Amino acid sequence: MSRLKALVLLIFAGFYTAQASAGDTGAQLSFFQSRNGKTEWMIWSAATNRTDVFMELADAPSLVFWESKPGAVLFVSGASIFQADLGQTPARRKQVAALPGGHGDVRTIWRDAASNRLRVVTMLEIAESDVLKENGEIKYRLPDGRKIGGATEDDFGVPYACSVLELQADGTTWTLLATRATTDEAGDTPGISVVNDLRKEAGYSSYRLNELYTCLNGGCDNEAPKNLVALALRLAKRKPSDDDDAGFSIWRPRPGLRSVLFGTFMGDTVHAGPPVIILSPDEKSGQNLPLGDLHQLSMGVAAGLLLVVDETNGGHPVVVDLKTGQVRFSAPEATSAVWVPTPPMP
Repeated sequence: MSRLKALVLLIFAGFYTAQASAGDTGAQLSFFQSRNGKTEWMIWSAATNRTDVFMELADAPSLVFWESKPGAVLFVSGASIFQADLGQTPARRKQVAALPGGHGDVRTIWRDAASNRLRVVTMLEIAESDVLKENGEIKYRLPDGRKIGGATEDDFGVPYACSVLELQADGTTWTLLATRATTDEAGDTPGISVVNDLRKEAGYSSYRLNELYTCLNGGCDNEAPKNLVALALRLAKRKPSDDDDAGFSIWRPRPGLRSVLFGTFMGDTVHAGPPVIILSPDEKSGQNLPLGDLHQLSMGVAAGLLLVVDETNGGHPVVVDLKTGQVRFSAPEATSAVWVPTPPMP
C-alpha cells in the first residue's frame, strides 16, 4: 500500500521525536485496557511515572484524531464522533456528530487543515457482480447506480470505492467530496491513498500515526553491519538464517541516545520484528528487550523514550529510556498504545 514517506534522519520505522520543548520527561502514552466489561482509556506520564484513567467507555474507540491544539482529541466510539480534553481526568466526552452512512466503513477521521471541518474517509467493498467492463474499461457500479472508473486488470487486491465526506456547519450534514476506485487488503495496494490530495490533517489521525510507526516509510532499509548482526544473533540465541527475506536494521537517533537494533522480515511488505536490541553507547554490547510473544512490531520515540508495540493492534507496549537503556513501562494487556503527539509534530 502506498504510504507517506519520511526522512530517515527524523523518522525511522515510524519513529518520531517530539520537539525539544516537550522536555526529556514530557512524553505521555495513550492506550486502552479492558476491565469489568468496559474499556478504560489510560494515559501514562513519563514525568510522574503515573497511569491515570482518562475515560471509561462501553465501546473502545476505533479511530482517534489528536488535534493541533495540545490536549484536544476526537475519537470514534460506536457510530459517533466524540471530543474530549486531556486536561480533564476523568474526561467528559462531547458528541460531535454521527458517522455518515451508506458509503462503507469509516477508515480515518481528521480536521482538515484548509476548511477546519471534520472529514472522513470511507471504504465500500465492490461486489464481483458490480465490477463491470464497458468499452474496454473497468467500471465499479455503486449502490446508488452511479459508475466510477475502476482499477485496471493488472491491479491486485479487493476492489473498493473510497470516498471523502466533510461535516457541514450544522453538525449533521455530511457532504460527499469525492468517490474514487481503489483496491485494498494486500501489500502495495493503494487503499485510501487515492484520496491523499484531500487528506491534509490539522493534527494527527490514528491512520497517520500508523504510517509513522511502521516500516512502510522505508526506514527499515537501514541495514545493520555484519558485526551488529552477529551481536543480535548471539543475544537472541539464534543461528544465522538462509532466509533472504529476514535481516536486521539499525536506527541511530540523536547524540546521547542509544542505538536500536532490530529484526526485519518480509510479508506483503517489510515489517519490523524481534529481537529488539538496545545497544550500549559503544555499540559493542546490548540488551535484548523482553517482548513476550510479539512477532510483528511498530516503534516510536518521544522525548528520548522508545515505544515498542504489536503492529497489528498497538498491544503489549514496552517503553525504554534510550539514555539509560532502562525499561520504564510495560503493559502486556494494553492495546492501541501511541505517544500523545504533544506538542504538535512538524
